[in-house]
Parts: sequence; structure tokens; C-alpha cells
Amino acid sequence: MNYSLKIDGSELTGTSVTSVELITELAEDDEGYTQTYHVGLKIRGNIVSEGSLSGNLFSWSLVPSDDPQAYKPVEVACVHQGKSYRNYKLPKAFVVDYAEEHNESGEPSYYLFVKQKRSNVETASVWK
Repeated sequence: MNYSLKIDGSELTGTSVTSVELITELAEDDEGYTQTYHVGLKIRGNIVSEGSLSGNLFSWSLVPSDDPQAYKPVEVACVHQGKSYRNYKLPKAFVVDYAEEHNESGEPSYYLFVKQKRSNVETASVWK
């Protein structure tokens, strides 16, 4: 499976993205079933260079939620054997969690968890 990750117009491809997980969940503060839910993407990959998008994810994760720059459009395309398998789009995503890790060889990787802004959750989309 190959992935393409676009965040606010910048793109990562190849080994820069190694896995993608789409999640939907009820808001934690809700009791019982309601229409309040969250949509998010958990993305893992390799940090290829400091100047690339993967190198700038840390900076985005530090932007406070009251800053308009905290919300960015995120698109992920999943491609298998040249065919588009799934496409995910979160037009106003923000960083929930970000982590970096280095293996024994010193190769850096990242984990990025983004969610769609609650007031815009109906604009999130998944298509084939």
C-alpha cells in the first residue's frame, strides 16, 4: 500500500507515510448515544528531512487551539497496485497527539493523530 499525505498543500509520499487509520468515535463527555462524534486520522511514517513536511509536523503540533493556524486541511490517498483504494479528507483538522521515535539505526519516525474540528465534522469525507 502506498500513501500520499497532503497538509495545507504540502505533500508526503513514499516511505514518508507507512500507515493510516481512520477513526470515528462518540465524544467522551456524552452519555449514551448522541449525534456528537469525532472523526480523526492516525498517521505513521518516516521523517525524511528536516525541511520537509514530515520535519514540520512538530511545529504544527505546538500551535495553540485558539490560533487559526492550528486548523489545516488534511488529505490522505491510499493507493494499491496503481488503484486508488481510499481517500480521506478532513478540511479543518487539528493535532491531538504527535510523537517522534528513533530506532536503533537512528532513523526517525513520527506518529500524528489529527481530528476534524467538531463544528465542521460533517465536512469530513471518505471516498473511493
